[in-house]
Amino acid sequence: MRTLWSFNEVVEVLGGPARVARLAGGNNVAAVGVWRRRNQFPTKYYFVMRAALEDLGFQAPIELWGFYTAERESA
Repeated sequence: MRTLWSFNEVVEVLGGPARVARLAGGNNVAAVGVWRRRNQFPTKYYFVMRAALEDLGFQAPIELWGFYTAERESA
């Protein structure tokens, strides 16, 4: 599996802002723009987006959804 390291890479692989908005429960495309400014997806969409990425052969760090690993907390 190939790792995507940035918000923009995830959006691109998932098909762009409109597709990501639909994937995230039919949100408005403008919502994806708000997320982009924060450089973070809402945590509630982690599992659905992770599954979609895996279906395409990709993965992304959980931090892109606002979760933090123990490694980051200790840094």
